[in-house]
Amino acid sequence: MKAGDVTFVASALALSVGTLLAAFQAQSTHDALKVATQATAECETLAEEIRLIKKNQIITVDRVIARDQLFTQVSKSLQASGLDKSRVPSVTSREPETFSKSGYVRHASEVELTQVTNKELLAFLRGVHTDELPLIAESIRFEASDSNGSAGIEERWNVKLLLTYFVRSATSKP
Repeated sequence: MKAGDVTFVASALALSVGTLLAAFQAQSTHDALKVATQATAECETLAEEIRLIKKNQIITVDRVIARDQLFTQVSKSLQASGLDKSRVPSVTSREPETFSKSGYVRHASEVELTQVTNKELLAFLRGVHTDELPLIAESIRFEASDSNGSAGIEERWNVKLLLTYFVRSATSKP
C-alpha cells in the first residue's frame, strides 16, 4: 500500500467518524428537543388547570364522597324537583381518574333520567350542587322520549348526565 493510499484511507476513516459523531449529536439534539416540547406541553396543561382552579371553575373537596351520600343527594334533588325515583333507572359511578399531574382526582357518576321536562331537569340540576357535595353537570345528553309528539303535552326527554367533583389528593397543594 502506498503512502498516498494510507492517507486517503485515514482521511476517509476520519470523515466517516466525524459524520457518525455529527449524526449522533443531531439525534441527541432531536431527542432533547422532543423531551423539551413534551415538558412544555405538560407545563401548559398544568398552568391551565391551575388557572381553572383559581377561577373556582373547578370546585374541590378534601375527601372522597361516600357512594350513599351521592345517592342521598340525588334523591333529595329528585324530591325537590318533583320527580319520582322511578325516573332514575341508573346511577353508575366511574373509576376515579387523576386530573393530569396536578394531583387532583376527578370522580364522576353517570345519572340517567327518563321522561323529564326541561323544567324538571333544571330543578334537579339546581338541587344536585350543594356546598357539602359540589357536583357539576359536566355533560348532558338529550334523547327524545317516546311520549313526545302528542299535542298539548309538554316535551319529555331521556337525559344522561355526567356529574363530577374533584378531590385534592394527599400530594396536591391547595
